[in-house]
Amino acid sequence: MESLKNSTTSQEKRKELDFEWALMSFTSKEKLKHALTIPNSGRTVGRTLDYFRKVAVKSLDLRKELPTIHIDTFVFGGKYDPQCPIELSYEIVDLIPTSELTIFEQSNHYPFVEEEKVFMDFVKKTIKTLKHV
Repeated sequence: MESLKNSTTSQEKRKELDFEWALMSFTSKEKLKHALTIPNSGRTVGRTLDYFRKVAVKSLDLRKELPTIHIDTFVFGGKYDPQCPIELSYEIVDLIPTSELTIFEQSNHYPFVEEEKVFMDFVKKTIKTLKHV
């Protein structure tokens, strides 16, 4: 991340590092390459991400508050996600009384790209569940 932000890093090296950084969020290069063909709303705001990774994440702990949530909560995660490890999703579900966990078995950080059909089925099922509440 620091090399990406360094103004002396060449454009070629920056492109290589950017791809490597993005690859951390996917289970394969092919899935990342596919994701890069999908239009998106833009990039993560750099200053916000920097603040989160350098400051907030070190002290952010909401576990004490999670048991106070009493609405249907649908937690999901990619089995191979190193940014939001699935173990944390299990912990969240254990702490929120009205929660349900869905694990995307072939995904990293972007199950809506890596398992698009399975993810859409999850969304449809979730919406249908909520309509019956």
